[in-house]
Amino acid sequence: MGRSKKEAKLCQVPGPEGLIFYELTRKAVKNLNLRVREDGSVAVSAPPRASLTQIQRFVSKRGAWILQAQRRTKARREIAKDRAALLGRGVPFELDADGVPGIKVRHGALLLCLASGQEPQEALEEFRRQKAPPIMERAMELARSRFEQTGVALPPVCRLTLRSMKSRWGSCAPAKGRITLNLRLMKKPFPCMEYVAAHELCHLLVAGHGPDFYRLLDRALPDWRRRKQLLNQPDLGL
Repeated sequence: MGRSKKEAKLCQVPGPEGLIFYELTRKAVKNLNLRVREDGSVAVSAPPRASLTQIQRFVSKRGAWILQAQRRTKARREIAKDRAALLGRGVPFELDADGVPGIKVRHGALLLCLASGQEPQEALEEFRRQKAPPIMERAMELARSRFEQTGVALPPVCRLTLRSMKSRWGSCAPAKGRITLNLRLMKKPFPCMEYVAAHELCHLLVAGHGPDFYRLLDRALPDWRRRKQLLNQPDLGL
């Protein structure tokens, strides 16, 4: 699950308050597309035929909107910096300088005691990694049961791997019966995790993302589009 990564080129164009820097990626799209990422960086995708002049004009016209979007993402980051993203929630956390390294739950918040040189985000990632197996295995079980309820017989999953991935939420190797889920799903609401599991289970029967794939996904998980939208929402903490 995910798209192959294309080489990006760093470009700049004058904006309302100075230069706007953006990453330009050429890909097989019909139109120019622009988005402001959650870290405030700007990404532009363009068809191969688009000239640099066209692209610069496209970005420049959206300069004011880009600045507004960057301010919104900065405000969200400020709110989220003392919260941990966990299953779709922003859980408050505090630092404890005197305890044994690790994370405890206290009064609905997380108490972080960091090891020497450790950053809060590293400790939170390890915490999510430790908690992930039973939760993500449950998501896989529920997703599989949805196929069974509609009369679809799936091959067995011989191996479920959980690891951090940068560019995709999951992957499937049908010949080996192996599915990999991204540990970053522990930041997302549980229905998103179940959606990714269902997506990868579809690949046990259908390669690629053609009509047969989406018919199968619609049959097992009719509300997958809503779940996908939820998956793409910003995290509510570190």
